[in-house]
Amino acid sequence: MRDALSIFDQAASFCQGNITYQKVIEDLNVLDSDNYFRMVDLAINNKVADIMVLLNKIINNGFDGGLLVQGLARHVRNVLMAKDPQTLPLLEVSEQQRQRYQEQAQRADTRFLYQALRLMNQCDINYRQSSNKRLLVELTLIEVAQLTQPDEGPASGRRPRRLKSLFKQLIEQTQPKQTAPQVAAAAPATSTKAAPTAPTAAATPAASSPTPQRPAIKASQLTSSWSNLRQQAHPQKMQILPGTMGQGETRRHETEAFQQDALELQWLSMCNRMPQQMSGIAARMKNMNPQITQMPNVEVMVPNEIIKTEVEAIKNKIEATLRVYLHNDDIRLSLRVAEKVEQEKILTRREQFDLMVSRNPAVEKLRQAFDLELA
Repeated sequence: MRDALSIFDQAASFCQGNITYQKVIEDLNVLDSDNYFRMVDLAINNKVADIMVLLNKIINNGFDGGLLVQGLARHVRNVLMAKDPQTLPLLEVSEQQRQRYQEQAQRADTRFLYQALRLMNQCDINYRQSSNKRLLVELTLIEVAQLTQPDEGPASGRRPRRLKSLFKQLIEQTQPKQTAPQVAAAAPATSTKAAPTAPTAAATPAASSPTPQRPAIKASQLTSSWSNLRQQAHPQKMQILPGTMGQGETRRHETEAFQQDALELQWLSMCNRMPQQMSGIAARMKNMNPQITQMPNVEVMVPNEIIKTEVEAIKNKIEATLRVYLHNDDIRLSLRVAEKVEQEKILTRREQFDLMVSRNPAVEKLRQAFDLELA
């Protein structure tokens, strides 16, 4: 009752004493139920364009598409309840609204109402996860408007029920129609063998050399072609670490100089191209930083002896890769285990604060000014 009185005061202030239905819904920003009645009537008559115009008008007035679908679903549910006198008392509306629901229920088919409720319920479920919410609402309303279209025909807007009929249509479209010249070419020319005569105007090159017909496409061939397309979408991995040259192949000896940034780039690219079975050593090699000691010698520092042994196992392939991509056949790779350094002491919070104060006394003045305590 308190909320009702607050809404009444708000409406009376907005309407300045002349309270009308139109002014109240404008003040409270409530979507008028007339929009739902009109939208259902448009859907029954398959007027998709008019529904899109009405939807655009509603959204431009500041109403959310998800709330619109929820309200339309409640409206369709009320229309469904109004089709049966036993469920008519379930409508908690005025007598005038109940009469309008009954009139629209007589025009709407029960199957249409069931399917419309299913589509809008699916839209309500997917609305929160959708990245394009308005498009989802538009597609849902388009599907609702196409529910009363005939099941067959090019403008039905329905998806094929069986793949068999789809393949049958594809095969019929790909088969060439047999024309009159092809029929004449297929007939046996027995008379020409018995009495050869001069060629006439009717004897065309097409009759003497019939056009070969394309074979009909079978459903199995379509399936195999789609399988080939799927295989092409997943190309095989290239060889990551090239080995030696094949027999009979020669390559010019290259000795180009390279920079440190080029070395690091090719090293990282090589690690990214390494196969899946070498993912462990590839991840460790990404953290290594190769250095040019004396052109073209390269030194790599490894953390321990175990990693050094693993890298030495593929050292020849690493050298071959760097020689190819850096265009220098004199590259030599050397491995060095990192030296142990003194471990840095881990400071407590108090020690960190004291260190900050020793470096900048203003930190202590700031603590005293705000009366701060170290937690």
